[in-house]
Amino acid sequence: MPDRQDLQRSINTKIAPSIPGRAWDSTVAVVVADRPHARQIGTAVLFQIADVFFVVTAAHVVQSACDANRTLGISGGVGDYFVALSGQWVRSTGKGGDPADPHDVAVHRLSEDAVRRLSGARFLRLSEVDFGDPGRRAVCTLFGFPGVWSVPTSADAQPLVAKLLEFTTYTYDGAIGGLRQYEPRLHILLSATAEDLTSPDGAPLNFQDRIGQSVRLPIGLRGISGCSVWHIGDLDVPIELWPDRDATLVGMVSGVYQAHGAVKVTRWVAVTTLINAAFTDLQPVLRLHRGW
Repeated sequence: MPDRQDLQRSINTKIAPSIPGRAWDSTVAVVVADRPHARQIGTAVLFQIADVFFVVTAAHVVQSACDANRTLGISGGVGDYFVALSGQWVRSTGKGGDPADPHDVAVHRLSEDAVRRLSGARFLRLSEVDFGDPGRRAVCTLFGFPGVWSVPTSADAQPLVAKLLEFTTYTYDGAIGGLRQYEPRLHILLSATAEDLTSPDGAPLNFQDRIGQSVRLPIGLRGISGCSVWHIGDLDVPIELWPDRDATLVGMVSGVYQAHGAVKVTRWVAVTTLINAAFTDLQPVLRLHRGW
């Protein structure tokens, strides 16, 4: 019988064709200017509706910087320099002014100049989103920039240094007692423990920071908040059949639960709901897209 590493290697090899390459090109790091440096504070997704281009991330990623009128930017500019974002972010809020916001979504409408500066970037479309529940047996891949892998750098003279993590895992099936700001209708829970992280050859992967020190999961994933989450398969379907269905964008990471070993994902419907309310010129387009 194959050992566990051989089995995991086989699974990883079969999963690989289902990983969407477009997820890499639509993922950017969120940075804040902290003169004379710039540092990474989160991850974001590039998204497009009609001819309008957005950056989407978790509201808590940009909240303090926005409140302090700090300069925010994203990676992906020409020569790997970050692109400064001018203008306001639109952020979700709790009901009735409640500071606890279960949606935790922020969107920024990009200027034409910012779009031009994003060399080789891919903007995701509504047709790539699945607004339904991926189910209890879903397999998902997330794409984000862990803060422990980023290097603060000069805002003016050096390119941003950040490393992207591709992490495939499963729907969380543990106890949910004590999970703050978790609502099943708004969120998806994914397992995020050391056992879920393996290298391509199937070996357990020791998650380390940029200087080689071991980091606990999921708390060590800080910095991936706002990253895209893709439904790539289902444990009730043979892995060989997964490539027959396109991977779909289902949400973005909005938090972690260290004691439970889980990552919280806000469903993408929260993103389109915020855009629908804030950008009325796009409401006719959104009405044409059934499903959200």
